[in-house]
Formats: sequence, C-alpha cells, structure tokens
Amino acid sequence: MSKLTKQNAKDLTIGVWQYLVDHPKICLKHDLPREILETVAGCACYCPLCTLFGASGCIVCPLGSCDEGSSYHRWYNAETEEERKMYAQEVLDAVKSWEI
Repeated sequence: MSKLTKQNAKDLTIGVWQYLVDHPKICLKHDLPREILETVAGCACYCPLCTLFGASGCIVCPLGSCDEGSSYHRWYNAETEEERKMYAQEVLDAVKSWEI
C-alpha cells in the first residue's frame, strides 16, 4: 500500500463503513467483498486509520478508540443486524465528521 494521507485514510474508511452500514449481515471486516477488502488489505486490522496513526495511537484517531465501550467494539460484538447497522453508522458518522 502506498503512503496514506489523512484524506486517503478517511475516504477508504468511509467506503468500508458505508458498506457495513448497508450490509449489516457482515459481522467481520474480513468478510467484506473482495473489491472493498483489497482497498484495505495492507492496513492494520483492515483499518486505514490504524495504519495512518500507528505509533501515535488511538488518542489522535477520529474514532478515539476501538476498545471496550467504543462504537467499533459494540459493532464487533453486536448480535443482531439492527445493532450492527446502528453501531456501524456511529463509526461512519464519526469518520465523516473528522475535519482534516
């Protein structure tokens, strides 16, 4: 993967999470369709933001954290499609509102 810019990372992340909002049956990012997965396959945890911020850590990430209690963590642990859609939308909204 070429060097990520903040804008590239934001755009790629929006693409992933918009798909997850629209397809709440998907409960793991590695189950994304190949054309989407290939765009983030070189990223840590299939996440351009994790790759971009790396050593700087979650403190500078627009999601804040993916730890317990975060929207990402709730999406990952969701048991229903409704829950997955709701938490995926929270992640998507956070990324979209990130001012670069």
